[in-house]
Amino acid sequence: MYYSKHNSYRLILALLLMMASIYANADKPDLKFRRLDTRNGLSNSQVNCILKDSKGFVWIGTQYGLNRYDGYRFREFHSNIKDSTALLSDYVDNLFEDVDGRIWVQQELKYCVYDPKTEQFEQNLSPWLKKAGAEGAVEKVYIDKRKNYWIKVWGGKLYYYNPSKNIKSSFVVDDAKYGPNSGLSSFDSYGKHTVMILKNGVIAALDGDKGKVVWVSNYVKQRQTADVVNNSIYIDHDRNYWVMTDGDCYVYMQKTRKWYNGVNHLLRKLGFADVPKVEMVTSAMEDRNGHMFLGTNHSGLFVLDFAKKRIYQYEKDINNETSFSDINVVCLYLDRSGQMWIGTYMGGVNQVVFGNTYVSKLKTGSVNTVTEDKEGNYWLGTNESGIYRYNPITGESRHFTAADGLTSNILVASLCASDGTLWFGTYGGGLLHYANGRFTAMRKGTIGDDNVWAVVEAPDKNIWIGTLGAGVQCINPETGTVDTYNSKNSRIASDYVSSMQMTSEGWIVVGTSNNYSLIDPKTRKVVNMKLDQDSTRMTVVTSSNTQVFSDSRGLIWYCSAAGVHVLDNATGRVTLLDQTTGLAGNAVYSVVEDNNKNIWVATEYGVSLILLKYDDGQWQMDIRNYNNRDGLLPGPYNQRSSFLTHDGKILVGVTNGLNIIKPDQLGSRKVVGRPLFSGLMLYGQQVEVGKKYNGRVILPEALNEIRHMTLSYKENMFTIQMASDQGLINNRSQYVYRLEGFSDKWMKTEIGNPNISFAGLAPGTYKLVVKLLDDCNQIGAEESCMEIVINPPFWRTWWAYLIYIILAGVLLWMLHRREVKKLRLEKIKMVAETEKRKRREAASAYDNMSDNLRHSFDDIFSKLDSLMSSEDNEERYEQQQEVFSMVESLMSDVNEKNTQPAEEKQGFIRPTISDMQIVSLDQRLVNSATEYVESNLSNSDISVETMSEALNMSRVHLYKRLTAITGQTPSEFIRDIRLRHAEQLILKSQLSISEISYKVGFNNPRYFTKYFKDKYGVIPSQYKKNEE
Repeated sequence: MYYSKHNSYRLILALLLMMASIYANADKPDLKFRRLDTRNGLSNSQVNCILKDSKGFVWIGTQYGLNRYDGYRFREFHSNIKDSTALLSDYVDNLFEDVDGRIWVQQELKYCVYDPKTEQFEQNLSPWLKKAGAEGAVEKVYIDKRKNYWIKVWGGKLYYYNPSKNIKSSFVVDDAKYGPNSGLSSFDSYGKHTVMILKNGVIAALDGDKGKVVWVSNYVKQRQTADVVNNSIYIDHDRNYWVMTDGDCYVYMQKTRKWYNGVNHLLRKLGFADVPKVEMVTSAMEDRNGHMFLGTNHSGLFVLDFAKKRIYQYEKDINNETSFSDINVVCLYLDRSGQMWIGTYMGGVNQVVFGNTYVSKLKTGSVNTVTEDKEGNYWLGTNESGIYRYNPITGESRHFTAADGLTSNILVASLCASDGTLWFGTYGGGLLHYANGRFTAMRKGTIGDDNVWAVVEAPDKNIWIGTLGAGVQCINPETGTVDTYNSKNSRIASDYVSSMQMTSEGWIVVGTSNNYSLIDPKTRKVVNMKLDQDSTRMTVVTSSNTQVFSDSRGLIWYCSAAGVHVLDNATGRVTLLDQTTGLAGNAVYSVVEDNNKNIWVATEYGVSLILLKYDDGQWQMDIRNYNNRDGLLPGPYNQRSSFLTHDGKILVGVTNGLNIIKPDQLGSRKVVGRPLFSGLMLYGQQVEVGKKYNGRVILPEALNEIRHMTLSYKENMFTIQMASDQGLINNRSQYVYRLEGFSDKWMKTEIGNPNISFAGLAPGTYKLVVKLLDDCNQIGAEESCMEIVINPPFWRTWWAYLIYIILAGVLLWMLHRREVKKLRLEKIKMVAETEKRKRREAASAYDNMSDNLRHSFDDIFSKLDSLMSSEDNEERYEQQQEVFSMVESLMSDVNEKNTQPAEEKQGFIRPTISDMQIVSLDQRLVNSATEYVESNLSNSDISVETMSEALNMSRVHLYKRLTAITGQTPSEFIRDIRLRHAEQLILKSQLSISEISYKVGFNNPRYFTKYFKDKYGVIPSQYKKNEE
């Protein structure tokens, strides 16, 4: 190719600049900046102060309003003259957090205190002044690193209060002690000492617990040009003092015990080289690595590396969204997790993203292909600049171009052969072979085409190449012979080859524009392969591919613009991995396997690590994603540009350089952070703390504080806004959660939407458990929990069920009472019927006697009754009883003889003596006994003992008399009455046999049936049927 002399100079200059860029970038700390401004929801882009509280929320004070940032969203706080719980004004100067987690907000000359539980501001500082023993209007408040209070009142003292030890002290700070203009300007602290700087430049160290001034310095005061200056002071980890005044910066170094008048003065004395002019320093802050950050007006950000004695400057680059956003720095802040925050005058907030040790980069132009030689050098084939050889140990690099024998500056494939020589496939320049320090080319005519897209070496040392249109060719390096295998002379499916790989089993995997083929380099056998459709989503597999790769498990990774299809030859199962399944992107450009048998897939703008686990007959794939926010070059990535080095590093070519990844470190990072409950939305409306909704306060305290909420069944469509304490700008973490009481299954929030939503949740008590899931799909160890109660409607509450039980009890009681009344009525009717029958039978029998005989018997019974009633001698009473019985027997005989013919004629049942209406003493006894039994008919416990007590007789006397009168023992007498009542109930009631048995006093229906059969000859049920 012809180049003019002018073009040659331009090319050489460009290459020198590129080489310089490689070395310069290797030396300068690789700082990226994440930004937040009004486009992201910040209330104002002038940021005056920043604070990350103990819970993990980031507070940003601006020219217009206070902002709380949770990594995903902002919440603004503003002043309101009608609301005493709002900010005093919209301008926020400074922020402090006290020991109780409250945020102290400095607003010009006034202060207010934010309560994170109520999310309201307290404008009355009297309670805190009282604790500190202070009186008056507050001039200045500072809360030191040990959470002690320093409160200066106007025209009064500086008060110190240690809440953990309840120590109070005070200090005089006035013109008489420190000279004119002794107003307080700024504080900082180290150890047990707090250092204050006054507006006149006086610096003093105070020991609050001892109540004494440790030391005083007038160095700045003596050099301060203005009488009143808003000075600020910062003390680094080595207890060096950095004092920022209006335009000047004074530094006191403990090591040299000297003051330095300016940063440039300090750096020259310390031996820094190439020091730019550093002036107008507004703020200073040291990071955890010992680097000092200096913010300036109009010069951006400076970083001092004292170990290397280097200074680096970072300014705004409008063409780079990861550059510093403004040249004017207002404040610097280092949070407890080591994140550096920068507030700017017009560029909002910047968060520093530090370089890492698990990823390094080379900016060499667009890298298409990478290989490694025997000495460990990386050979980078670029898309427009030829070949670079890079030594990863020394950082040295050499560039090869057309002048070194390259036939094309566009390299697309590379190989280090077993003999140590190198082979490169080019676009338009054929096949290049590097041996003995020189390049030779094989062009079209010797090989099938000048576009060589793939190069591999077979076990027999032959070189196989894939071309773009001429199929596959086998080259014998010793003889130079070339064998061609294309669609015309073999079974290969296509002449357009995209990739080639030599497997450990000895097959060559050839990716083509029509699926892929397998070639046995020994037999030269060609087998065409085709993937079936995705077995889970029925996705049609595209025939063209970017790379086909066979891993150590025998899985085929088929990369294309539609993702990567994974074929398990053992089962025939095909699985598609794309962005919907967690991959970094849909277009997959290259794939490589690391030494741990994990798969690394390069997509358009990032790489994905795929961890495989065989479970239940199939491969489970855990995907973790990485991109420029993890230190990688931003992309786009190039096809077939991944390579595994001899020491296990992953090299991935990008359009702007090369990523060098340490997979053991990048792939093993742990998720650090705790989920936070940032807010609650009900039917799309933000729920505020303490505010009533439908007459009820849903959140009496902030959701993250109370960790509990109670909703009605009508409020069961809600969203919980999640966040974390990571304190990251544009946090990419997702969350996994499960709702215990509803499901044990872990769910995942959507990408870019860290919200957990529920709809139609049934009444009940649930426990929400949430864990962090970072953008690498790693789950954090810490979990946050919250109780959720959905109240049921009125008719499903516990007290509604209590009312139901009471009503049911009342209803049952009424039914029982009705049944008792019914039984009592039936008993009364039965007793009346029995008495009526007795009277009828007795009258009939008595009427059958002759009048003379009836009168004779009446006289005998009357006299015997009179004698027995007045008798108190038991022996004579028994004799009289015998006479009485004899007369009764006689009367019975007479009665039987007189009535039998008539009864037989009329079908009557013959009555016994007990059926007659005898008005004698014995009859009265029988009547009393009968009445007692009938009154206690359902009581199964009545006996001769209970009867004797009721009749006021001795047990023996009652037994003898009742047995003598009735011919039955008292037990038989009682049972006989029970059975006669049972007979009436069987005939006249609708009760069951069991119910009747219990009603008449039988505890066991079986005994009742037996005795009934003994008396009536049949069982009760048959008796009822017979009567019916």
